[in-house]
Amino acid sequence: MSALRSSSSLVTVALLCACGLERVSPEATALVDTRVGGQLDTGFGSEGRILEALGTTRDDAWDTALLPDGGVVLAGNSFASSSIDVGIMKLTPNGGDDPGFGTSLTGTVTVPSAGDENTCGVSVIGDKIITAGSRGTFPYFSSVYVARFHFNGALDAGFGGGGVFLGNVSADIVTTGAHAIGQEFVCQTFADGNGLKVAGHARFDDAGGRDVITMRLVDGFLDTTYGDQGVARVDLGGDDRLWRGSYQDTSGRIPMCVVQGDPDGPRRIVVARVSADGTLDTSFAGTGSVTFPDAKPNYECHGIVVDDAGRVLVAGFEPGGSGDMFLRRFSDDGVLDTAFGDNGLLLIDVAGGSDAANDLAIDARGRIVVAGQASIAGQADMAVVRLLDDGALDPTFGNGGIVTVDVGQQARSDIANSIEIDPRGRIVAVGTSIISDGVTPRPVFSGIRLSP
Repeated sequence: MSALRSSSSLVTVALLCACGLERVSPEATALVDTRVGGQLDTGFGSEGRILEALGTTRDDAWDTALLPDGGVVLAGNSFASSSIDVGIMKLTPNGGDDPGFGTSLTGTVTVPSAGDENTCGVSVIGDKIITAGSRGTFPYFSSVYVARFHFNGALDAGFGGGGVFLGNVSADIVTTGAHAIGQEFVCQTFADGNGLKVAGHARFDDAGGRDVITMRLVDGFLDTTYGDQGVARVDLGGDDRLWRGSYQDTSGRIPMCVVQGDPDGPRRIVVARVSADGTLDTSFAGTGSVTFPDAKPNYECHGIVVDDAGRVLVAGFEPGGSGDMFLRRFSDDGVLDTAFGDNGLLLIDVAGGSDAANDLAIDARGRIVVAGQASIAGQADMAVVRLLDDGALDPTFGNGGIVTVDVGQQARSDIANSIEIDPRGRIVAVGTSIISDGVTPRPVFSGIRLSP
């Protein structure tokens, strides 16, 4: 595998709906004790790394999912000269192109459409790949979409309209207090009996902000017995943005990490949980939500997970300056764990610069694994941090609990947006790397796999 490939196993899709839609570089590797975890898996991709160009302008991988055979799916946006399409890459267990995915000659499947798609979520449910996001005209996305694919990359005609659900939540679906204002987005999808749950946000009126929404689909159509015509709306009292920060627990509840406030001003983080019926779960903190006491400019919270004890962990960052990764942990009933970190706030300074936590997972031994970005020596690298249950850095992982990876020799900036842990305990982190091929710097899909 070369450092930058033109893939034979990727799909870029413009959706049309028929419905009414540490630093581990060559010089640093020798400093890492090979007896500990966090080593690049040389049996994956090119020495543990993958870099992949899908479109002609830029590609951003936002999420990843694991296949039953150990393969990996990455999904995000693929930019062509005049449109933004869904981009999906499917890898074999060794990180190579899957020759059975997409068109054999080009590795792509394109369904013409007049709009743009903003994709941030992917899941593997049964023998299908599901992506979710928004559709419209960049940067204003007025509809939400969910698409289902076969493992060969073809849209599943048995789902929605030709494999796609497309809907304008605020104008066409919700019947109470609705107004066509747009700015709609969904991301994470979860199995729910014979259907799917999808979480995101939508704006319902000119004066108010966005509200959190969950939807339930059966075979790609709204389950009208759920919420209001298939959509449940939760108003947390502000302009609520839910991007990738949602998770489904074993009881079917969906805890979520919501960013509240002006995108250009101070923001607060709200941790909420909705019940299986889409209403706020008042067994969590008494009201269904907890608001962080501090408001900060550019506050973000993108990662959330539930451990085996039912505790909810969230991760995020404050962009710019010397901001650090942060984590907070709540009990199953929504009480902040003040023994975790400093009075309930755990900060991780990866390398003295600006750091970002974008996703997290819990491994089979209960250790917390966080993925994101760290600024090192003037460039940004992928960062993976492993913590013990009490929040202490795991000394058996990388350099004192921290691994940073310069994904490619051409890479100028790397960021991990999503993380998964496979059944063997190996850590798969995917995201975007900005490469320079000697002409024009451009972002491409990228990823790494680390030893347990």
